[in-house]
Amino acid sequence: MKYLFVVGRDRDLGVLEIVSFLRAKNINFEVVYSEKRFIVLEMNNFNSSVEEFGGIVKIGKRVNIEDIYFDKSKITYSVYGRDILEKLKKRFKEEGVKAVFRKYSDDPNNLDLEIIKIKEDTFQIVSVSNPKGYKKRDETRPKFDGKKVVSIRLAKILVNLSQARTELLDPFCGCGTILQEALLKNLDVVGIDKDISDARSNLKWLKENFSIKNSFNLIQGDARRLSSYLAKVEAIATEPYMGPFLKKIPQSEEAKKIAKELNVLYSDFFREARKIVKGKLVFVEPIIKIHMGEVNVGFEGILIKNGFKATIFTNAVNPIEYDLKGSKIKRRIWVLERFK
Repeated sequence: MKYLFVVGRDRDLGVLEIVSFLRAKNINFEVVYSEKRFIVLEMNNFNSSVEEFGGIVKIGKRVNIEDIYFDKSKITYSVYGRDILEKLKKRFKEEGVKAVFRKYSDDPNNLDLEIIKIKEDTFQIVSVSNPKGYKKRDETRPKFDGKKVVSIRLAKILVNLSQARTELLDPFCGCGTILQEALLKNLDVVGIDKDISDARSNLKWLKENFSIKNSFNLIQGDARRLSSYLAKVEAIATEPYMGPFLKKIPQSEEAKKIAKELNVLYSDFFREARKIVKGKLVFVEPIIKIHMGEVNVGFEGILIKNGFKATIFTNAVNPIEYDLKGSKIKRRIWVLERFK
């Protein structure tokens, strides 16, 4: 069966997320078609919702026009692709369906029917993301600061990149966004930070307001002492401490000072992480912007020194740069594993 994925604004990140998700589920797939917005995969036993992803906007399933079922006498619809609109209009007329056309958009919508044609294949969108739901979940929890927390969208992506099947550790957990999205994916989670009060409040709220069956464990501590808290963990996903909050682009000397301090922190963290992580380690590397270029923390040297390498993906890029508009730092997202 062929499935269509409509990727969000960061195509490479969306592709990497899909590949990682399918690997974790042990689903074999073949890439049939790939371009800027659309990815078509052929695979069996796929029945996941778009809500399981952070970087995917819509999911479609291959159909025949003749087999599309209309459950209403009046619908709104959109079409992308050639030679499909007239066939649909013919069916609407034959079945007495009043259909109102809307111009196609990659953005999420509430249409009754959405059809996309890719070459010779026709797909019906069966699952659409709900960014308003993300925003509500983000902003109604007890502890939220939009300037400091990782977005729900990115948190979901990081969890999927970890390929965790049973448990996940976030050693710089902050207010617990990555942990909450992992719990919603039925993973047990562990969070570590020097202050876990915000994470505790948010995860308790999550338990009370969502159907959460898995457990969470919060440890007040230091990411540079992981092995003193845990003997092992399946996978790690984290956006670490990235230095002081920058209100403006720093001067070169200030950026270099921050980068040097982060190099020491990350080196100590990876030395400890190697002792306990069994699977993937997903890490967001900061690259500090300056007026004439950028300053990095020497991340690849840290990896080599501590025995980690980038995981190789046949169908996806790794690592991936992720640059938010207006941000004073650029992020590079890595999926890592230990050298054997």
